[in-house]
Amino acid sequence: MQTKMHLPSAEVIDGWPSFTVEAPARIMVSACLAGFKVGTDGSSYGYYPHIVELLSLSSVKAVTFCPEDFSFGTPRAIPDIHGGDGHDVLAGRARVLNQHGEDWTEGMSVSAIGKLWIGFSVSSILRASPI
Repeated sequence: MQTKMHLPSAEVIDGWPSFTVEAPARIMVSACLAGFKVGTDGSSYGYYPHIVELLSLSSVKAVTFCPEDFSFGTPRAIPDIHGGDGHDVLAGRARVLNQHGEDWTEGMSVSAIGKLWIGFSVSSILRASPI
């Protein structure tokens, strides 16, 4: 099985324009990486100084987002992907179930697809997130 690329390649990054205050990089960051308390139990997932530094740059316009919090609120049950990864969920080949066996696929897919409507240069999503 081939590993799916989640980060832009060096060639793609080299082709990006120079980002400025007037034309900032638009970045989506997992709310949990930005320190928001959106964990399943209402806690944060820790402190990530490199994300804090990134968000403080004047040439960056960041939006934080948590698909689980968006669809199911916080606190919530723990979701997990069954039968693949986030790409497979969006393609209909895998399901998102919570620890009680409830199918959360539709809610997770709606929130994941919804965030794609916003144009971003890059997205930083915590690996713990099912989508």
